[in-house]
Amino acid sequence: MCIASLGEVSEELLCHLDILKGSSFIPKPTINDTYLNPVVVGERLYLECIARATRGIKFTIQWHLPETVKSGRAIFSESIPYHNCGQDITYHCSVRSLTIENVTLEDKGNYTCQVTDHNKVTNKETKLIKVHEVGQSYINLTVDALTVQVKAGVDHVQWVINVDASPIPSYIWFDKSHEEIKPQNSLKYKIEERKWKTQIMLIINKITIHDAGTYEFRAYTDKVEKILNLTLVVTDKPAVSLESTPSSLYQLNMTYSLQCKIVGFPQPQVTWFFNDCDLMHECEERNFKEIQVTYSPEVSDNTYSDTLEWTVKTPGLIKCFANNSEGSSSETVSLFITDIPEDKDFSIWGKPEKVVVGDNFTLHCGATKYNYTEPILWFEKREGYDSDRQVQNNSGCFVSRNDTEYSYRISITWKDIPAKSDAAYICYASRNEDGMTDARVEYVHVYDPISISLITNMNTSEVIMESGSSLELVCIAEGLPVPKVRWYKDGIPIGEDPRIELKDRNQTLFIQFAKLEDEGTYRCVVSNRLEEVSRTTTLQFKDKPGINTPLVIFAVLVPAVLAVLIIYLCIRIRADRKLRRELNIAGLANFEKGALDSINPELSVDDQAELLPYDKKWEFPRDKLKLGKQLGAGAFGVVLKAEAWGIVEGEMKTTVAVKMVKRNADRTYIRALASELKIMVHLGKHLNVVNLLGASTKNLAKMELLVIVEYCRFGNLHNYLLRHREDFIDQLDPKTGWIDPTIGVELLSRNESIKSKSKVKYAALSFSSSSGGDSRSDDMAVDYRAACVHPGDRSPAVAGGDIEMNLISMTPTGEQDECMLSNNSIQPEWRSNYRGDYKGTTRPVCTHDLLCWAFQVARGMDYLASRKQVNPVQNT
Repeated sequence: MCIASLGEVSEELLCHLDILKGSSFIPKPTINDTYLNPVVVGERLYLECIARATRGIKFTIQWHLPETVKSGRAIFSESIPYHNCGQDITYHCSVRSLTIENVTLEDKGNYTCQVTDHNKVTNKETKLIKVHEVGQSYINLTVDALTVQVKAGVDHVQWVINVDASPIPSYIWFDKSHEEIKPQNSLKYKIEERKWKTQIMLIINKITIHDAGTYEFRAYTDKVEKILNLTLVVTDKPAVSLESTPSSLYQLNMTYSLQCKIVGFPQPQVTWFFNDCDLMHECEERNFKEIQVTYSPEVSDNTYSDTLEWTVKTPGLIKCFANNSEGSSSETVSLFITDIPEDKDFSIWGKPEKVVVGDNFTLHCGATKYNYTEPILWFEKREGYDSDRQVQNNSGCFVSRNDTEYSYRISITWKDIPAKSDAAYICYASRNEDGMTDARVEYVHVYDPISISLITNMNTSEVIMESGSSLELVCIAEGLPVPKVRWYKDGIPIGEDPRIELKDRNQTLFIQFAKLEDEGTYRCVVSNRLEEVSRTTTLQFKDKPGINTPLVIFAVLVPAVLAVLIIYLCIRIRADRKLRRELNIAGLANFEKGALDSINPELSVDDQAELLPYDKKWEFPRDKLKLGKQLGAGAFGVVLKAEAWGIVEGEMKTTVAVKMVKRNADRTYIRALASELKIMVHLGKHLNVVNLLGASTKNLAKMELLVIVEYCRFGNLHNYLLRHREDFIDQLDPKTGWIDPTIGVELLSRNESIKSKSKVKYAALSFSSSSGGDSRSDDMAVDYRAACVHPGDRSPAVAGGDIEMNLISMTPTGEQDECMLSNNSIQPEWRSNYRGDYKGTTRPVCTHDLLCWAFQVARGMDYLASRKQVNPVQNT
């Protein structure tokens, strides 16, 4: 204090001296964004910057705004002391606020609060401010870790969800079972809200393996919903639980499913062990042996279940052992074996449902050796007995002992049990542990026989119903001995069928939805040892659909046709390939198609027959051809007489001649016959040539070729003349040199009666191989000659003869032939051996015949020459 006086006037001046400390660090300020959620266009932005420093340190607070914020829009308050500075009195705090009214989108960005002390030491904090349009709905959720892994036993686990949303959303937490978490009703969970619901925290207390799973946080508004899934992983060593039977007894030779349940994480490895010991004494741990099984556990919520299928053969211990990285544990179950029914340790069994006079049965009593001592005894108590008496052997029953490895047993056997044998049978056994006696009682009441009575709905011979309806057939049987019911369908016992239900001790047969396949005869047979009765009925459907014949045919035929077609195509392709190979070997590769481009018109057809094509229209089925006797033969070829069905239009059966090559002939001869066939195809038909009727070439590759031609009954003309030369009538007049038809008329007239009756038409004969063969006689002469009339010959004997003639034109101009000509053949070497096929005498040959035949030969030669073929042979 400084005091100055002047006379009576004085003044004082107070000076305050602060001693400022030195500093090298100032704490980071904090921006209080409590009022930030959310920042919307048109509303107010308010931020507070709170700074603190050690007492004795002065500092200033300064705000730095985003560049987009226009100057003058922000209003800054003065720094004022901030009293919520904490418990530490060595610090003092100040706060400075920032306010922007009527926020716009330009006001978004990073807002920085910077604190500077008197030593120019600074620190700062930055906050990103987002500005949203009015009415905009959004939710953004963030968390530090979606998955948290801890060990079982930790005190708690927490998740903090950061919520950036507009408007402020509602939220729900769900546990791992997808049930809503309501912390007010649970000590397990706790939910906290921070910073005006911008942070939502879930705390889970006292962590166990059962807390592991996926939790869900759901935030939502009227327009938007966001879900965040959070996983809690809890590691723990396995906890093992091995289930056993309620009585701990296991039936000998029965297979059990032993289930081992393990809880733990990571997934444990499970191993099964068995210790073979009698359990009457302590089993040693070292005797456990691993059971080799495939580990295939069922997994659910960190709980694993492994099942061992075990057939009980010997007593012992079964152990389930599980281990993982956190540790191991095991559980053991004892296999106490029993051979007493229903897995019991002490029981009576064997009594029929009802005992009837005359029955044979055995009543058994058994007790396990693990729990009871021997002996076990049978006693009986009857009406009039003061107390129960031990059962003894007598004429009605027989007592026997038949202990097994695992049980003591005693049995009573009755044969033809008499009436009035009612009694209570008591079996006594003493316990091992305390010597006390246990008892089991079975009361036997002997009934008189009762005939079988039947209550059934099978009284009609037929049951007619609609398909899809339920069927119930009832055979309720009463009688003694208790009858058994058996069912048959169409004479076959009804076994296990999932569609057919047998219930009420087989007394009811039930089908829920009857189908067409259930139609048939059902028989119910009821029997006991005294009698047997039965009932039969037939099930039919009144709405049974008819067979859809077209559909069935289509369903059957289409696959069949496709299969046959495929097989046929395969066989055909193989056959064609084989045929081509064989034809190539035989030199007949171009048999069908020929090679027309290579034919030389200057050469005769005979010289280039192999180049001619074969017309398929001449093909004749082999099965319609019946071969007969041989007509002629050469070194390599043969001609057979045959009958062909349908080869000539208008005739059912036609006699023909068939040319073929002998079986073992060289391929050269099959080629020769094939060439002859092609020549005959090329020639076509003519009255004075032996015409082709057909051919069979299917087995050409197998050296089989049949050429079918017109049948010539009288064989080769040359042979015919030689054969009848002794009977020749020379009609040349030695004086005039002309033919005189009157010469030999007496001899020739012998057959006039025959001629007048037959009136042979030679036009028909030249094309029908059967017309000449219909007139056969061993005792009379047959005339197969045709009369020939020359232009200058007007002999009455010729013109007025009895031979009726039909002149048919075979010339290109359409002129009539002057006479009917016999057929000709161009066959090779066997033609000279072509024998006639006739018996009896024939009309003598005369000069007139020779002239006529010569004319026919000339006509045939002329036709062959016109077709480039000049190797004719005339047959008759």
